[in-house]
Amino acid sequence: MAFKRKFFPTKEELKTHKWLRFLHAHMHHDFLWHFGQSELSRAAVIGVFMAMMPMPFQMIPAAILALVLRANIIVSVGLVWLSNPVTMLPMLYGAYVFGCWLYGVVPVFHEESLAWHEMFTHMHQIFVPLITGCVIIGLAGGSLLGSIIWLVFYFMRKCKKDRLPLE
Repeated sequence: MAFKRKFFPTKEELKTHKWLRFLHAHMHHDFLWHFGQSELSRAAVIGVFMAMMPMPFQMIPAAILALVLRANIIVSVGLVWLSNPVTMLPMLYGAYVFGCWLYGVVPVFHEESLAWHEMFTHMHQIFVPLITGCVIIGLAGGSLLGSIIWLVFYFMRKCKKDRLPLE
């Protein structure tokens, strides 16, 4: 329990966060704060999926999706920070290359230098593979993490049940 208090924000901190204040009326639901098997699995899918989306303010859609899909809001918003200013460019470039591979096209920057003006010049060639790669990698990564969390809970419960009582 001390781990949760140390590393995760409290209800009050999230309720007063300037970008999440509009959700204040809905923050009383217990499933948003419960660290159960299904809530954490759903939160992992939401958080990793939103972390891969090339958009600003990813925490807001992650919080809304957590509310709609009855997931843990703390974990879903926290996992969004997988894509921070340091990791965003490599993640998006990897998703773009993966999207190009799916469509069978050569990446625009394969032989050229990666410059901002070139990126905006070729935006029509970049957008579809980038979004496709982000959605597929986000769903696959989120589903994988959600499945791992679900299995960990399952095996912990099974081991706890199979344990012999002490006499």
